Amino acid sequence: MQNKSQIILQDKPSAAEILIYWILIGLILAITFLGLSFVVSGITLIQNMMLFFAIAGVLLCAIRILVDLIEREISLYTLTDQVLTTRRGFTQRINTIPVEHIQQILVRKPLMGQLMNYGSLIVKAPGYSFAKIDRVPNPEKWQNVILELRHIH
Repeated sequence: MQNKSQIILQDKPSAAEILIYWILIGLILAITFLGLSFVVSGITLIQNMMLFFAIAGVLLCAIRILVDLIEREISLYTLTDQVLTTRRGFTQRINTIPVEHIQQILVRKPLMGQLMNYGSLIVKAPGYSFAKIDRVPNPEKWQNVILELRHIH
């Protein structure tokens, strides 16, 4: 008879990177094309095209934010006392690695991740398919708990 796994940590990917990245891209597109529309103020057709591109860029970024946030809501990182599991994306890709096989776990944080407390976990476990888990909230906590569990096994 198998022991039932106990959930130690569970969280969704961080939304901070999605929001910051796509809002900045949208602003850059809007400012660039609005600026260009003022530069060519004498040519109405080109000015209208620049305004169209500014609006289209912002709308595309808004759609991308919506899609990424929906994908985030259906994604889940779970650590039990026995396995680390990720369920990601619309296709619900599931990757599982037994804690006892994890040889090393590193944390990488981009500049914005240092400010917003998210990052990537780089998991080294020979023979398993995933090595990097992106946008993990509070990655140092995950790293410490996994290392503690690994020493128990």
